[in-house]
Amino acid sequence: MAKLILRKLHWKVLTLSALALFLSAFPTSEVFSQEDDRERLDMMMINLNSSFLLGSKGLFDQKFFSHGYDIALMYDHFLPRSPMSVGIGLGISHMRIYSNAQVEWVDSNETNFHLFNVIPFDSTYKRSAFNLNYLEIPAELRYRSKPDERGHPWKISIGAKVGFKINARQLLVDDQAYRFTSTRFPNTARVRGTATFRVGYGKFSIYGAYQFTPLFHEGQGTELYPLSIGMCLSLF
Repeated sequence: MAKLILRKLHWKVLTLSALALFLSAFPTSEVFSQEDDRERLDMMMINLNSSFLLGSKGLFDQKFFSHGYDIALMYDHFLPRSPMSVGIGLGISHMRIYSNAQVEWVDSNETNFHLFNVIPFDSTYKRSAFNLNYLEIPAELRYRSKPDERGHPWKISIGAKVGFKINARQLLVDDQAYRFTSTRFPNTARVRGTATFRVGYGKFSIYGAYQFTPLFHEGQGTELYPLSIGMCLSLF
């Protein structure tokens, strides 16, 4: 797992470099005093996302209405004489993937693993959803401009969060509308790492999150990486 995380972290260096170039485009004449009277923002955020599993192409088809949400409480800590701040806090996330596949447990002599197998056309199962819930510790490096004449700032942030699995659950619905659930998915990652990005104005932002650790433990399931893109609402 450690080697996998290190392999995935190299792209973060490129992202941070791009962030530095972006921030250099903003005026630097706005100097913030050491006695900072700025308002703390983005302390409670709700993200509504479209969710995808990268790596599924050619294996199974995902439905366009797959979705998720995140709720986070974060403390906004100002950096002195700077338009930057650091946010850290606690949150929860939910992801629901609809597809034409069923997550099945394969038991072999060497190992046990999970596979997304396409549901046969003549199967009684007509709908499939795979749900994941995590408790998370998010952290962000934030830039925020001075408020404009409307009192709203432009803002951009890059961050990461560590998630701890609460549960994983599969729902299958048959042609008689009977529902079948399963929660036996021990190979789903108990701890995950996710990179995040937000850019917006005022209380609204475009939000993206990429899980750079696989959905299942390495070698114990289909290699898939969750991606979420959506809107963020900052309540305060």
